Amino acid sequence: MPVFRFNKAFTIARDLKAFLNLHAGVTRGVVPNVDRYKKQVKKLRMAPKKNRRLIKKQRKKLKEQREKIKEQTLVIAGTQKGAMITSAGRSGPNSLSRDIPRLIVRPRGGLANRMQVITSFQILAKYSGRSFELCWGPSQSWSDEDLGDLFENDFPRVPLDEFESYSEDGLDLHNAGRIVTQSKKNTWEWREGSGMHQVFDLAAFPVVTYSGYHRSIWHLRDRAARARLFPNFESDYLATLKEWSPVPSIRNEVERLSASFGPHTVGVHIRRGDAWDYPSTSPASRVRLSTDAAFMARMDAELEAEPHTNFFLATDSAATEKRFREHYGEAVMVNRDKRFVPSVPEQPKDNQRDAVIDMFALARTQKILANNYSTFSPMAAKIGGIGFERVLED
Repeated sequence: MPVFRFNKAFTIARDLKAFLNLHAGVTRGVVPNVDRYKKQVKKLRMAPKKNRRLIKKQRKKLKEQREKIKEQTLVIAGTQKGAMITSAGRSGPNSLSRDIPRLIVRPRGGLANRMQVITSFQILAKYSGRSFELCWGPSQSWSDEDLGDLFENDFPRVPLDEFESYSEDGLDLHNAGRIVTQSKKNTWEWREGSGMHQVFDLAAFPVVTYSGYHRSIWHLRDRAARARLFPNFESDYLATLKEWSPVPSIRNEVERLSASFGPHTVGVHIRRGDAWDYPSTSPASRVRLSTDAAFMARMDAELEAEPHTNFFLATDSAATEKRFREHYGEAVMVNRDKRFVPSVPEQPKDNQRDAVIDMFALARTQKILANNYSTFSPMAAKIGGIGFERVLED
């Protein structure tokens, strides 16, 4: 019993004793008001019951507030009830709710392509009020390496079979139109009745899926519509790219390499391997416009303008690395621990770990001499906030 309640009870008991002594003829002073103290005794007896009711009521209110906060958190963060996400970014058994508007992507292609898909569709999910979820797996130019092996992330995961089921039932952007080639440039053409506006219709299309390697904004050919629907897309895109963080072991390798960089270190990205072997009729054959001779001419020009220039070379070809190191000697730095792997057109490609190291090391240079028709160099430049120049033969 709290002290104040004990004192009050003691006072009433004392006065009742005085009242009883009145009948014995020993009371002195003013006679206590018995009715008033009876009421106070009754109040004291009722107080615990009232307190219990009040506590119960407050607990119920707190529980309702917690549930409300939980629901709001689910909507904002896109987390799903029952999802079990590990610190490495992998997920356990999922029991994903269909009540929350969702955007689920399955990125394809190589490292830079997958990064731009995830980043751009994260922004689209935010703009459209949807949770963002990821379906991850092998594809052309990618092996079975998990995103969590390379980058810190906590994206909710969706298994492939569930992704395919959602694509059949919901709005699947990868089948909502077709790719049209005009003047050697690929663009997107929506099917009649389909359009980007459907992504914003949460009631009619609670689940939206996409499988591919294009940025979300690529599905809008109309520049006026882009400006209207996504006025801040590019700035949001660049800011979100900078949030990519490799796992600690990769970060340590990038720090080790970049420790030798200086104010005149230029990045050089030479794409060979599967991209070099595409048929001449394929748009991807434009990679071959960035010849070794073209790169050497640009590097020579950099050295002529600033003799203290050195280069960090990132390439997927052991033969190319050897050729440039022999030609430029100590002026060329490379990741000497890199493990070169087979690179075959339209086949999975292993060892993405060294690709991440190369990309984030390139981002630490002053600028990048880039291979034509490759998303790798521009991605590194955007992460580092530096410029890049596509190297082409004359």
